[in-house]
Amino acid sequence: MRVPLLAAAFAGLLALPAAAKTEITVQFVPWMEGIFTEMKTAFEAKHPEYEVTFLPPYADYDDGLQQVLRQSISGQMPDVTNQALNRQKTLISRELAVDLTPFIEAEADWVGEGFGGPVTDVASEAGKTYGLAVAFSSPVAYYNMELVERAVGKIDGFPATWPEMIALAAKIDALGDDISGLYTTADEDWIFQSLVYGSGGRMANEDGTEVMFDKEPGAQAFDIFASMLAEGGMPATTMNNAVQLFYAGKLGIFLQSINGLKRHTDNIGGRFEVKTGLFPRNAPDGTLAAGGNVNMILTTDPERQKAAWDFVRFVSSVEGGEVLVKASGYMPPNTLVAERMKALYDANPNQALSLQQLPMLGEWYAFPGDNGLRIHAKITETLQALMNGQMTADEARTRAAADVNDLLK
Repeated sequence: MRVPLLAAAFAGLLALPAAAKTEITVQFVPWMEGIFTEMKTAFEAKHPEYEVTFLPPYADYDDGLQQVLRQSISGQMPDVTNQALNRQKTLISRELAVDLTPFIEAEADWVGEGFGGPVTDVASEAGKTYGLAVAFSSPVAYYNMELVERAVGKIDGFPATWPEMIALAAKIDALGDDISGLYTTADEDWIFQSLVYGSGGRMANEDGTEVMFDKEPGAQAFDIFASMLAEGGMPATTMNNAVQLFYAGKLGIFLQSINGLKRHTDNIGGRFEVKTGLFPRNAPDGTLAAGGNVNMILTTDPERQKAAWDFVRFVSSVEGGEVLVKASGYMPPNTLVAERMKALYDANPNQALSLQQLPMLGEWYAFPGDNGLRIHAKITETLQALMNGQMTADEARTRAAADVNDLLK
């Protein structure tokens, strides 16, 4: 009877239900979807006890913050939210983001595994950490080398200052009515901040009670933008239209984030050569606004917190950083990734440029108080009016400063 009994016992074991997986929900902006999809696959293979579910992407970073604030009222926040570097402080000040310090203190070799300053500093307040950096980016210049060489012949280096950049763009623009010299966006204030910082200026005073972008040297930002339009052949169009112009070989210089490098080169294919160059700065010691995002845990359920921690830790780990670098032009915050990916960077100088700009990166400024998103909107409204010929540089500078100062009161 022993064999049948053993068989029956074994059959009973097979009939037991599989252990339930802990599910966590994650929400992010659209351009992170491909990256997070690859992260999810790798994470779930390593942690079969978890299941990661994506919520519909935010429209953009501002929408991401607004959605979380609304969800906090209805009690429907995601377990993990991916927020812009300049938006996450709002979630900290409103005590929505979970303090990750106890999780970090429980790690055996946190710094030794590359989770040093860059991973935690961007989302730390008063000695506590509320988020882990996922990706860093910087603005760069994408050059259509076919148009550059048609305009000026072979060149040894790219423009380092805005007068040099606009002069080159003007020559490209002169190639024909269907060719535009350069483009950058008026739909956000990230590039604008880099124009201010790169000129040696600041967005606001120390306590954030008054703007400084209307005072020299940062006031040059509006004049630079106006010169791109008047002299550099910048079309008054949207970012999406400009991307299509660039892909079609009709735009000489495209000024935007390094994070789109893989997407742009994949879409262009071999139709023309693309090279990246440093974002111009008029001040030798000027900085650039660091772009990128962080993961923050919002759930208060202990079991889901543990699963969420394991996920955000994985995303910011060496393994997650390697996924990030291969899938995008983003810079990894984990300090060990760049060395691990040396062969990839050596073979891809366009992507390696991001590492060259790292020492130039500064703050992506977030105005204090509850009017941060409204301030962002006011600045972009004036940039759009300048682009569309409804304001001069002086008028845009004066209007933006007045509107923002009013909202800071």
